[in-house]
Amino acid sequence: MKFARHSRRLMHTRSGWICAPDSFKGTVDSVTAARGLAQGLHPLPTRVLPMGDGGEGTALAIEASQGGRWVNTSLGPARLGGPPQKGRWLDLGNRCAFVEFAQGAALETVPSTHPPDPGKMSSHPVGELICSALDSGARRLVIGLGGSGTVDGGAGLLQALGGRFQAAGTTLRAPITASDLQILESLDLTEVRRRFRGISCTLAADVVNPLLGPQGAIAQYGAQKGLRPEEFVRFEEGLRRFSRLMGAKADQPGDGAAGGAAFGLRAGAGGTLVAGAQLVGTLVGLQEACSSAEWVVTGEGRYDDQTRQGKVPWAVARCARACGAKVALVAGQIDPATLPEIKRMFDFHLELSGCLKDVTASSGTESALQEAGRQLRVRLASSKPPLEP
Repeated sequence: MKFARHSRRLMHTRSGWICAPDSFKGTVDSVTAARGLAQGLHPLPTRVLPMGDGGEGTALAIEASQGGRWVNTSLGPARLGGPPQKGRWLDLGNRCAFVEFAQGAALETVPSTHPPDPGKMSSHPVGELICSALDSGARRLVIGLGGSGTVDGGAGLLQALGGRFQAAGTTLRAPITASDLQILESLDLTEVRRRFRGISCTLAADVVNPLLGPQGAIAQYGAQKGLRPEEFVRFEEGLRRFSRLMGAKADQPGDGAAGGAAFGLRAGAGGTLVAGAQLVGTLVGLQEACSSAEWVVTGEGRYDDQTRQGKVPWAVARCARACGAKVALVAGQIDPATLPEIKRMFDFHLELSGCLKDVTASSGTESALQEAGRQLRVRLASSKPPLEP
């Protein structure tokens, strides 16, 4: 009985708020989003815990928790005919490097004057980032896979790492693209495997989708990257041909991350696939924070049917619920079709679309997040049970 009373007392010691959002794509990174929410929650005791899932902004979230040193490097264009670009990777010390795919081949690298065309996009610049980290002495690589504008299966980055690709009896010149996969005849990854000998390579995937099929990289993400419906079959066959030539089964959850680059790095460089949001959660101490918090606030730019495929809000909600904390969702937009699952997974949700209307500047989004924090404070801080939005 004494133990039972002690347990009840411990349950009532929960206090404070955790702000653990992802980036709000195209507007603010997760660090800025977490701080904005926390400012709105002031003066409630609040801790910011920026999150990431392998997509854009993940490196910033890791830097906020672990520190590190940014290493800048020059990269080739992600789009055929495009301009050279600047990229960077995060040196975490102890010969460990974090490379973010979106630093080299994000959809946002396509100039606004050009319509998205993943057939002309290459992951080659990401391979250049990895080369820079390896050349600097890194022996442990963590590669964040998400936020890509490519569907080349990682062939471009493997080429940058020394891979050779042949079609019509000749070696394809760099950078190889998804369109080249459809005519590919053979490949040689001897140099890639030599470079990765003795290297620990962890692949932090932002989704659990496979490479191929109705839940694969093309079927689920082709449209948002610019593929037209009539192109889906052709690019799917390109990835299928690539996987056959790689000599590896494309059957692991997460193989479809970053346009299939997860598969390319797993099969070609011996990388180990992990859930990106869980990896970042471990690094930043999410479970420990949730164990003592009363409320955990998470969010992203748009909550839709892809969120439950491994995105930050889903991972944070699962962790918070397992730890006994209440969890609130703040999203720029919410797909109405997901409302039933949101009501099952979250204790409260708030959509920012009204606040964000006609706002494109980062400062506007941050102000909207501050207002969201204020609304959460007013509506939830003393509510038992939590109010419906």
